[in-house]
Amino acid sequence: MRGNDAASRRYDYGLYEDVIESHVQSACRMNELWHKRDSRRECEIILDNHGEDLVFAFTRWLRRGMPDEGRAETTDWSWNWEVCYKATHSCSEELSMHILAEFSDDGSGQAERKYRSEPNPPKNSKKHGLFNAVASNFYEVFIDDADVDAIAYVAFPESRHAFHQSLMPALRKVQESFDKNPKGQGWLRIGVVDAELNDIPPPYGTGKSQPTLCVYAAGVKNWPRYITDDNEGMLTVHDLLYFIMNTCSKRVSETARELLRDLSYEFLHHRVWEHDEM
Repeated sequence: MRGNDAASRRYDYGLYEDVIESHVQSACRMNELWHKRDSRRECEIILDNHGEDLVFAFTRWLRRGMPDEGRAETTDWSWNWEVCYKATHSCSEELSMHILAEFSDDGSGQAERKYRSEPNPPKNSKKHGLFNAVASNFYEVFIDDADVDAIAYVAFPESRHAFHQSLMPALRKVQESFDKNPKGQGWLRIGVVDAELNDIPPPYGTGKSQPTLCVYAAGVKNWPRYITDDNEGMLTVHDLLYFIMNTCSKRVSETARELLRDLSYEFLHHRVWEHDEM
């Protein structure tokens, strides 16, 4: 009987990798594919080109404790994203954000989504001055337009009420400042998704139960950047513009720099939590 030391675990993982590799190599011989010649051929091409990537994906899943993508607490793992998009590049990013269970939908509209979502709002609609995001339109609001910088505020408005009330005014003012600026109009999109009513869909779900500010910069949407010091939501317009200046695309960063230079000190540094405005 082997011990529980690191060497033993490495040995176990090596055995698992051998098993995974043998199953991956036999995937195209499954009954569902064997009798569909064209599909089987496409499967074989994927294995020839990405076999090692597929083995690595399954090994990562094993090392992470075999998370079940159907459970709310593991929304940061999606087989469709890991295999169809990351490992094999066989699917578009938009298609890959849906979990596999959704593809049992027959088109009747009766299929149940595996994550919670408020009703999908009209496209580009705003709520309280910011773009209205829910689980089902998360991709559309923050990811779809590769040329627009997007900031996702994952909010907990009831359980973290003070945080929410402190942050929202500054977010609105930043969005308004960009919308009113001829040079920056349409370049920045700040949206709010209520995480108490929506599950952030994979692969964007963080699995956290706390407010989060995340930038999806133009041109590098697959590289989200998070604000690490949220100061319990007590952020000013100056704080947010400085964050934008250091994380967004060049043109949005330059606009943020100009706003920091041109806007009044009072506007930039106003603290609503000190003025009974919450």
